[in-house]
Amino acid sequence: MSTPPLLIVTDLDSTLLGDNTSLKEFNRLFQQHSKSYGSKLVYATGRSLILYQELKSEVDLLPPDMLITSVGSEIHNTNRVRDININRVRDIGWENIISQDWDVEIVKEIAHGYQQLRPQPESEQGPFKVSFLLDPGHQTILEDLKTELITRDIQAQIIYS
Repeated sequence: MSTPPLLIVTDLDSTLLGDNTSLKEFNRLFQQHSKSYGSKLVYATGRSLILYQELKSEVDLLPPDMLITSVGSEIHNTNRVRDININRVRDIGWENIISQDWDVEIVKEIAHGYQQLRPQPESEQGPFKVSFLLDPGHQTILEDLKTELITRDIQAQIIYS
């Protein structure tokens, strides 16, 4: 019986990253398995693509076969090119799914009504993700925000982290 390929999907911060010795060993073992059996690697991160690229310049990460960024709001199909340079293509199929009943301008308008929410930098915003900072102790507004989004027929997930 032959060894089947693996599909490894992993978060980055405090999961794959945090122990450089273990990361180097993972990289070595995965490269061997990928070369021998065609295994695939997917990073799923809350980071935006910009923050992922910054991290990639600081840490020895293998190029992924697929990259899920911005807490799942963006999926990037990738093509390995000599394991160094990656050409990323946004997954249009996923964008068609996630865009249903979504209006980024209405979400921004609703969120603007909550003074406890402060927009994160533009690099952390996206066509299917609106990000804010919320001071500790103000989490109670999240239920009100969710109710208002539902009332306006906006399909959204509020992720507080």
